[in-house]
Amino acid sequence: MISVIIPIKNKSKIRLQRTINSMKNCKLITEIIIVDYGSDKQINLSGPKIKIIKHDKNIFFNKSHAINLGIKEAKGDYIATVDADILLSPAFLKEIEQYLNKKSFIYTRKVRRIKCEWFNKKLSWSQIVRHSEHWKQWRGVKWTDELSHRGTGGIQIYPKKWAHKVRGADEALVGMGGMDGEMLYRAYNTGLHMIQINELTLHQEHPNMKESQFPPEQRRFLIFIRGLKPRYLTLKAENRGSITNPGYWGNKRQANQKQLINETIRRAKELKDTLLLRDIKVIKLLQSLRNKRLTKTQFKKQMKKITNEKILYTTEDPEKILQSFIRSKYIPPKQETKRINKSIKTILKDKNLSKKQLKRRLKEFAVENSIQMKIKWPKKKRKS
Repeated sequence: MISVIIPIKNKSKIRLQRTINSMKNCKLITEIIIVDYGSDKQINLSGPKIKIIKHDKNIFFNKSHAINLGIKEAKGDYIATVDADILLSPAFLKEIEQYLNKKSFIYTRKVRRIKCEWFNKKLSWSQIVRHSEHWKQWRGVKWTDELSHRGTGGIQIYPKKWAHKVRGADEALVGMGGMDGEMLYRAYNTGLHMIQINELTLHQEHPNMKESQFPPEQRRFLIFIRGLKPRYLTLKAENRGSITNPGYWGNKRQANQKQLINETIRRAKELKDTLLLRDIKVIKLLQSLRNKRLTKTQFKKQMKKITNEKILYTTEDPEKILQSFIRSKYIPPKQETKRINKSIKTILKDKNLSKKQLKRRLKEFAVENSIQMKIKWPKKKRKS
């Protein structure tokens, strides 16, 4: 009946498995489609309901395109888009059954944040909820009440026929943010019944900001695009007759994402932002390499021209050459380094963890924060 779509890129397998476990026993859910959108490492998950779609032709992460690829492959009558960090409560899954119909758009704003360390203590759902926090209490951001935040995209459920009718999620919204609110707005304007479920969901917390998971040359570009999205969405709302994804959508070869990307390039030229323009050239080279329009030798020559530096790395993979060059130039902020060191010390001080649990916790922390960590345990002194 319901096809769940989970778009991911470089997500921790542990986090993803928690999300799947929170919904796999629901009888309404007939399949769980994981759209692996350009991950560096392949996700190995298997199960009776799980289906994995791999897409690696886009240099950017495009959540809307990932969702649309899932919609085209879905067999259920209803689509449920779920973020890879969201955990659904048994009460939430039970509640949706009575509201599921061909005219409903189901979502929730009752989301609380939970730190991943609590999952290592084998607590029940109710005990985990006690350790969760309101959005209004998180990282110094103060909302007037629990419903004041704008998060609506953790889970959205709607009829598949309607999704096809409105041509899926807007693929112009490349990168992070904007697509969930835009989908909600279109559901309202097309006459669907807006149903907000007042049952709790949990968000597995990650410390990094949205764009920090991407390479530095993409990070600046995507932050710039995020700044253009409010204006784009406002103009789209004013012009209700505008067609979403004109021409094509959910295409396996390429995303329909040129609109905001071209606008970003135009603005960068106007502002004469040389750093951003350099990043744009690098991104175009990488995209050409992925689409096999450039050979590895041609890529290396072009990279030398852009960076004005000789590439001294011997690896055969041009993408690794680029990443090695960028890492050599990128220094993480002092505050971020201090926060990571403080968190590691807190984990090491936890006397309730065994050596095996401590190793697992440190490994999970390294994955969550995208850092490399070598653990060296002190050797025990032999008794003389």
